[in-house]
Amino acid sequence: DVPEGEKEADPLRNAWILRTVNGREFVGFVKDIERGSVTKETYYRIMYSDGDVQHFTAEQVREMRLTNDDAMRRLGAGLNNGADVVVWRSAHLKLQAMSRDRDFLDCKLVCGGRKFPCHRIVVATASPVWRVALAGAFKESR
Repeated sequence: DVPEGEKEADPLRNAWILRTVNGREFVGFVKDIERGSVTKETYYRIMYSDGDVQHFTAEQVREMRLTNDDAMRRLGAGLNNGADVVVWRSAHLKLQAMSRDRDFLDCKLVCGGRKFPCHRIVVATASPVWRVALAGAFKESR
């Protein structure tokens, strides 16, 4: 596993890429940085906008790298309002980083005996039921 300090310093952390396969373009970003258990090579786990995941070397990521602005334009091209995508992707990356760094994780959801640290405000915005439960006098709000 790659130490968090090394991930933080990596210039390709959170980089956006464009991959073209059979004439079709896929936009993705570096979701995590990993190290091979046998080769000890560094690999970048890419999460694509369609949810697919793939691993690349640093050289491959550099070859496919997009600027943040270009990535946002491409992600928003098929939507009525690309600005929504820009705001969402930017917020999503920031929330991901805060979760990874354990910043502002102010509640835990328990499911099947497992505890999942999360951001109360994110859970509340996902569902009106959770909004009431987390903001009111229910035991879940504690």
